[in-house]
Amino acid sequence: MPKPLPADPWQGFQPGDWQQRADVESFILCNSLPYTGDDSDLTGPTERTQAIWLQAQMLLQAERATVHRGRRRGGALQPDFLDRREELIFGMLASPGGERLPTGGDCRQLALYGARQLRHTGTQPEVIAAIADLARYYDIDIDPPAATAQQAIQWTFLALLATRDPLVGRRRTLSGLDVFFDIYLQRDLDRGVLIEEEAQELIDDLTIKLRLARPTGDAATVLPALYLPLAGQTVTRTGFRLVNTLYTLGPAAAPHLLVLWSTALSDTFRRFCAEVTIDTSSLSYAQALPLPEAGHSRTMSPDRLGATRSAQVYTLCQLLDALDGSSTLGINVLRREVLSAILARPNRYGYLTVQLPGGAVDLHHLNPAARQDVLQQLLTSFES
Repeated sequence: MPKPLPADPWQGFQPGDWQQRADVESFILCNSLPYTGDDSDLTGPTERTQAIWLQAQMLLQAERATVHRGRRRGGALQPDFLDRREELIFGMLASPGGERLPTGGDCRQLALYGARQLRHTGTQPEVIAAIADLARYYDIDIDPPAATAQQAIQWTFLALLATRDPLVGRRRTLSGLDVFFDIYLQRDLDRGVLIEEEAQELIDDLTIKLRLARPTGDAATVLPALYLPLAGQTVTRTGFRLVNTLYTLGPAAAPHLLVLWSTALSDTFRRFCAEVTIDTSSLSYAQALPLPEAGHSRTMSPDRLGATRSAQVYTLCQLLDALDGSSTLGINVLRREVLSAILARPNRYGYLTVQLPGGAVDLHHLNPAARQDVLQQLLTSFES
């Protein structure tokens, strides 16, 4: 049986300035620890995760995502679920309400401080009210701070649903989530509330919801991108878990996972990322944001990196290490069969970013003819 939760949601966290004012970065500085391990303790998908992901895939295949979201009954917005009894994280991007509020705040504040304290400090009351209304659709009380990792992920995701607040940039890009969630997950692991399999389940459920995101014409609903990690941040165990979703759930074009590469990252994380890249064609790399407009930018096939998987992993790591420090680094690796699938059904991969000698190109910025031309050029270069 799980251990009872403490009455104080902050119990187990290191004290600091974050307790006196709303300051997520101070909280992270006081409580985050670098992960020096490898991928050996990562787990595969559970039967529950596979069942939820199957339902999500059916929803995507039927192209019913936009119909399923935010139905009105008698003038009232209703929640949306894949399986209410089995889901761990509720809600979908562009979920009930449609009209989301712009905010310059940090969505992680809701999990750390709770709606009650944020209202007390006068933090964007109209935004907090909108998020609280959305939470009530799911019978969730966000007044207190999150007391568990599940609540921290749920509170933060609700804030993302109700607002137009990207943590970085203008394109609904998400960063800093891995280190924030990792603090909560590690605390729950330490006190016996979670086991590693359950921690991976939470990250899998969050990723499923991000994969269900679909553009609606609103710039704020552009498919999300996750950057791992931000410059100056250490590798976390949850960084491994997020990359591991490409195994537990399979490859996907969204959310776009981009690794900000540096030789300062641990050898184990760099090697794991390279392995996942070779296996799934679903990771890309850059040295800094924004993505390069010119310079060392390319898309390549794995067989150009070596004859065996181990050789490909080694060569990719060496290539990325050699380009470290260049603000123009931008690389992704796509298998020929993946590129052929994109060429055959480009609309399914419309939000993929490919790296070309002239710089990074977001496929959704191109008209259909230009998109086909770019993909055909890449395929031809692979076959030459």
